[in-house]
Amino acid sequence: MHWYPHHVGDYKQATSQLSILEDGAYRRILDAYYSTDANVDANALRLHRVCSAVSDAEKEAVDYVVATFFEVRDGKLYQERAHEEIGKWLSKSKKASKAAIERWSKIHANADATAHANADANGDANHQPSTDNHQPSKKDIPQVASDIADALLVSIKTWKPDFKNPSKATLNKWAADIDRAMRIDGRKESQIYDVIKWLPTHEGSNGFAWRSNVLSGKKLRDQFDKLTIAMESCEKKPIINTRRPDGFKPTAKKFVRPYDDQ
Repeated sequence: MHWYPHHVGDYKQATSQLSILEDGAYRRILDAYYSTDANVDANALRLHRVCSAVSDAEKEAVDYVVATFFEVRDGKLYQERAHEEIGKWLSKSKKASKAAIERWSKIHANADATAHANADANGDANHQPSTDNHQPSKKDIPQVASDIADALLVSIKTWKPDFKNPSKATLNKWAADIDRAMRIDGRKESQIYDVIKWLPTHEGSNGFAWRSNVLSGKKLRDQFDKLTIAMESCEKKPIINTRRPDGFKPTAKKFVRPYDDQ
């Protein structure tokens, strides 16, 4: 608190018995009390420092003022009148801060509404349909698209730990492209998740080539058809085990075909 009300009449009535030294000490303690929001240590040595009391007379003045006008609570000075003034100021400050936030929120809301209205008006005037180049803001992106973008980043990190973390703006672009894939291309959420889960698990040459080229939401959208084809072909491809079973021992006997004796 950098300002406090000074009621001359009340102050004069309450301090009429003080000497010049005591009055000066009282004003300095009040200044410290208000400026720290009632956080003044009651330790005598520190109070002397706060008041710049050097001589014995100055120190005695400080001690007398503290004993006359203040209480000590939990090691701190306390004065009811000053405490009430600080409470009033904090209340006003919080209300002013809340009012400012509300005022700015309304300003931004009105600005967004005006921007959208202008965009719609310009679109109608030019008879131009919305295109795929529209860049939605963060609040325009569905949460599901943002979640998938996060999942894509986790997938990439699984096989490429040194991948540089994208900025929030970049992740928003990923989410925007994924949103277009669902909204415009008709991709289902489950399909996209299946591809994202498949990329880091496939160890074949094709899988490695694909995942190294799918490092963004746009690439995921652009290559989605090819990715699903590659994933399905890997799932349908039979797995041939060329390893010999455990315990296999070659035999020295010559294999005899059934018709060799005939």
